[in-house]
Amino acid sequence: MTAMTAFQVNPGDRPPQQAPEATGPEGMDPEVIGIDRLRHRQRHLSVPFALRLSAKDSGEIITCRSILRHLPGKRLVCRASRVSGDDVIVKLFLAPRHAGRHSRRERAGIAALHKARIPTPALLSPTTLADGRTPLVVTRAVAGARSLADCWSDWAAPERRCRLKACIRLIARLHACGYVQRDTHPGNFLISGNAIFLIDGDAVRAMPPPAFGRRRRSLINLAHFLIQFDPDSECWAADALETYEHQRGWAVRPERTLLLKRLMRRCRHKRMRQRGAKVTRSCSDVAVHRRWRRYTACDRRWFAEAMQPLLDDPDRFIHAGQRLKDGNSATVVRVQHQGQTLVVKRYNIKNRRHLLRRCLRPSRGRTAWRNAHMLRLIGIATPSPRALIEERWGPFRARAFLICDHQAGTNLSAYWPHDGQADDQCMDALPSLSALIARLHAAQVSHGDMKATNLIVDHSRVILMDLDGLRIIRSPQRFERRFRKDCVRLLQNWQQGSPIHETLRTALENSTRGSDQAISFTAGAGAPQRTRTRRGNDHHG
Repeated sequence: MTAMTAFQVNPGDRPPQQAPEATGPEGMDPEVIGIDRLRHRQRHLSVPFALRLSAKDSGEIITCRSILRHLPGKRLVCRASRVSGDDVIVKLFLAPRHAGRHSRRERAGIAALHKARIPTPALLSPTTLADGRTPLVVTRAVAGARSLADCWSDWAAPERRCRLKACIRLIARLHACGYVQRDTHPGNFLISGNAIFLIDGDAVRAMPPPAFGRRRRSLINLAHFLIQFDPDSECWAADALETYEHQRGWAVRPERTLLLKRLMRRCRHKRMRQRGAKVTRSCSDVAVHRRWRRYTACDRRWFAEAMQPLLDDPDRFIHAGQRLKDGNSATVVRVQHQGQTLVVKRYNIKNRRHLLRRCLRPSRGRTAWRNAHMLRLIGIATPSPRALIEERWGPFRARAFLICDHQAGTNLSAYWPHDGQADDQCMDALPSLSALIARLHAAQVSHGDMKATNLIVDHSRVILMDLDGLRIIRSPQRFERRFRKDCVRLLQNWQQGSPIHETLRTALENSTRGSDQAISFTAGAGAPQRTRTRRGNDHHG
């Protein structure tokens, strides 16, 4: 196999740290940075720095104290202070071809939010940088504000429910005025005391006339917002829809709850696919380097210079590490490097025929890399993926290497004896396993190889392994068949009729109950049977 080119992450490629606001050296003013330097800076941008405004603003200098978001070459959002001492948020559009369009959208979106009486930070007078061509959008900073995403983990369930309903009412008011915020994620809601502010006017659009599906568009936007939170958010659908309908003045219709749940599943599938595609290109979380003979994707926060030898020559570490699996299709090794315990999985090429079959398809390592990131969105625990390496010759793929954190624990086959006889202490993993199965079912995800050795138990928590066969299946009928096979494969690990087998069979039935197509098992038979629930009734899992 051809030699692999070294992979290096430039320190400037790492994501910006949300550091506390900085000040320059005592007695020195921050450096004034021009637009050309900002456009060519990568992800590392030191604060504080200053921006000089155009002559029509008397050449005022704004000092940027902290970076809130930085998309190199596209957008920069900073918390800054003016000469008057006022705190402001500066949104700077860096792409020369699109800067004017995005700034106009931002201002128009903020005007639409004010028109709908949605609380949003006040827009200050429009301005440009000193070059007279680069637009800025400057808004007042909300004192003490935190995003909904940052606050969510600090709240108990009643507070979460109250805040979520308040956000839904804001969304409903915006929809009632004929507008939609197309990026309703928790980071775009600011919490300051009891007040909630909606930001990012660039994503605000006018909805089509009522005759062209405005109600469905509204429900899609609501579904997109709800899936951003708890992985089991479908259980909130009825409560959230009741709040939304009351704010809009709609008549209550039971079938609308089923529609919202289906829309939430579709939005979740789309979000998972987008996440899977995002981690195969350079983004804020992943650094990607493409060469003619090599492709490497690496977690930015994990990478350090000391990890470079592992990325350069994973074969050397595989030969020196502890073998966990040594098969024809894959080799799995545990390695110790720089104080970290890692698992390196090499996807082998067995022969020339196998190479011809695989060379133009996505490697199994890439599939596992994408799936590991997608599962995090639905709350399923899996070892953290750290790097993906593919050996290539142009567009043709050969071997692949996947580097993950080592997961301590015991596989479920050893945790639950094969004879199916277990005490109550061993059954402490059942709730976690039931939740995992329920989330896979709700997201219509099939694992493809649900054997007990691919499930690790660590302090009663179940972790899913071996993700290269995992698939998202949009067709309900195809998913039902694949999911039944997964359930049968899991049950086959224990003797039929044993206490563990019967308890797990009941748990599998309960985990799918409440969906449009539940699964039931006939006693004494290993194969599951389908049970159709009546449409028109509102079921809750």
